[in-house]
Amino acid sequence: MTASQVGAANAQQTAAEAPGAAGAEASAESAPLSVAELAGLVEICRVPNPKVPSSAFEVERSEPVQRDADYWLKDYSMRYRCKEACADWRQCQVPAYAWDNGDLIFHGRQPDLPKQSVAFVVDGMGGHLAYTTDGGDKTIFSHGGGGGIGHDPSVALLEQRSDVNTISMSWAMGYAPPDIPGAPPFPLAWGWYTRNSAAAERVHNLNRRVAAAIAWSHENLAGPSAFATRGCSMGAVATFGVVLWHGLDDIIDYQALGGGPPLYDINAGCGRRTYDQGYCDLDANVPCTADADCQAVSTNSVCRVPEMIPADWAYESVVNHVHATTACRIPEGGDEPYPPFDESSMVAADDGDWDIDHSVDLIVDVGPDYDPEQLSGGDEHWSLGHFMYVFNRMNMPAGSDKQWHAFENSNHCESFDSEAVMDLIMARMGLDDSR
Repeated sequence: MTASQVGAANAQQTAAEAPGAAGAEASAESAPLSVAELAGLVEICRVPNPKVPSSAFEVERSEPVQRDADYWLKDYSMRYRCKEACADWRQCQVPAYAWDNGDLIFHGRQPDLPKQSVAFVVDGMGGHLAYTTDGGDKTIFSHGGGGGIGHDPSVALLEQRSDVNTISMSWAMGYAPPDIPGAPPFPLAWGWYTRNSAAAERVHNLNRRVAAAIAWSHENLAGPSAFATRGCSMGAVATFGVVLWHGLDDIIDYQALGGGPPLYDINAGCGRRTYDQGYCDLDANVPCTADADCQAVSTNSVCRVPEMIPADWAYESVVNHVHATTACRIPEGGDEPYPPFDESSMVAADDGDWDIDHSVDLIVDVGPDYDPEQLSGGDEHWSLGHFMYVFNRMNMPAGSDKQWHAFENSNHCESFDSEAVMDLIMARMGLDDSR
C-alpha cells in the first residue's frame, strides 16, 4: 500500500474529534533518550534467595481507590525498589527460576543447565531477565503478553534448533485487578503497565521501562551481530512501542509481532470512536469498507476496522489503571473520545518513528469464536483492526520490508509459537538449523 493510501485510510475516522495537540504534548514528554541513557535507567538488584526472585525487591502499595461506586474496578499504585543495589551485574547473576518457589528455567541446547538471570528496577518497576550466553553472535529478546509477567518458554525451541542467544523478559506482578463478582478469577497482572504513583500516566511513558530493559540487554548481554525482538498481544505493544516511541530502531534488526499491537486507538477499543475504512484480515495490504472488497483475497477474508474489544474486563482494567480513570466502559462506550486515551495511543504518534529500518513480520490468527473463560478466540476478537492500522502506517525504506502472515482457524497468539513461525524467524535472522 502506498503512503497516500495509508493516509486516505487514516482519514476515514468518523469521530467528531481526532487526536490533536494533546497527543503532541504527550509525545514531547517522552522525547527519546539515547540507547546508553536508556540502559543507564536500569538498576541491577542483588537476589538474596534465587529460588524466590521477588526477594530482590522492596515493594510499596498504595491504599485501593474506588473511583465510582457502581464500578467493579478498584485501583492502586505500586513502587518497586532494590533491597540491595548491585554495582557489577556479573557478580549478581543467579540461576533463573520461572517464579517464586517455581521451576528452574533450563537451557534449550543444554537441557541440564539452568539459564542465568538478573533482577532489576527501572522507573519504580521490578523485572527479571533470563538469558543464554553460550551461542553465536545473534540474539533474540522475547517479551510476553499481558503485563509481561512471565518468561517465554518457547524461546527454548529456537535454542534447540540454532546457536542463537535468547533473552526472556519477566516483569514483577505489579497491579493485579480484583476478581469480578460472578466471573472467573481474574487471570492477569499488569506488570510494566503499573503506575508508581496516584497520578495518571500514559502508555508511551510506561513503555520507556521496556525500552530501558531492551537497551540494557543489548549493551550488556547481546552479541555483536543481529539483535531481534519477539512479542505477541500486549507483548507486541511492548516491543514495537520501543521503536515507535523510544528510538530503538537503531539497535533492532528484526521484529516478530503477533496478535497486536492492540493499542492503536484506545478510544476505538473503548467504543468512543468508530471507523468506516479498514483492511482485509487475511491480507492487511488490501484496504476495504465492506467484506465484498476482500473477496479477491479469499472467500474467507473479512474487512476489519479498529473497534471495541469484547474482552471488556481485561482491556478496561489496564486502560483505566494507566489513566487513573473509569472512562473506558465496555460495552457502554462513550459519546465522544476521551483525550488522555489519544495521548496514549499509537494513532496520535505523528512524531513517532514510523520509518522502520528493519524487517517486520506481523502474525495473526483468525477464525475461532471468543471464549471469555479461556481467553481464546481469533484475533478478530482481540483488536485485529488495530493491528492493521499499525501495519499500514509502517514505512519501509529500501533494505527492510514488512509482511502480514494470517493463520486461519487459530486462536489468539496460537500460531506465534508454531514451527512455521519459528521457521520464519530463523530465516529472517539467517540462523542455521542445527537439528
